[in-house]
Amino acid sequence: MNIGKKLAEKQCDLDPIPTKVVKQSLHLLGDVLLKIVDLSLREFLFPESLQNAIGFPTFKNATDDPEVLSSYRPVSNLPFILKLLEKTVLVHIDTKKIYLFLKKK
Repeated sequence: MNIGKKLAEKQCDLDPIPTKVVKQSLHLLGDVLLKIVDLSLREFLFPESLQNAIGFPTFKNATDDPEVLSSYRPVSNLPFILKLLEKTVLVHIDTKKIYLFLKKK
């Protein structure tokens, strides 16, 4: 669960437990979270109840016109479990890329 320890402690309103508490309890929750992530990746499925995020627009630059829609960019606030899954996938993709690169040499 090293990935979970490295995640930011930003809180999402969709998290049933505060992120800080989850990170402090990874020694207890780690196996359950690992099983969810592992099954999700193996089965290409993710529980529907965990597929939500909070999206909101963020102003790009102070010099942009606030009346123009293109002056904003979308930002998603993801629950901890989604951030954990995202980082796990990223680690696996990077590891595979490195392996394939080294195999060619």
